Amino acid sequence: MNTIAQNKNEIKNWFALYVSSRAEKKVMESLLTKGIQAYAPLVKTVRNWSDRKKTVELPLLNGYVFVYISDFRNGTYNANKRCC
Repeated sequence: MNTIAQNKNEIKNWFALYVSSRAEKKVMESLLTKGIQAYAPLVKTVRNWSDRKKTVELPLLNGYVFVYISDFRNGTYNANKRCC
């Protein structure tokens, strides 16, 4: 689904980034601090340990973070470059 950014005449799209498993939240937070719109769907679940139960947030899709960017070319993206 293509949309046009209101403050720039750039077309932005949602892309799925494959990241290391169990690093989805950290990657998403890093992208958000750089000003890149990112989303990783999380699900709250109860985990049982021998001494307690704890509610934790786990990724719905292991190993994937979604980003909304405009300059994704040839399947690579430099996350160090500020795009938005």
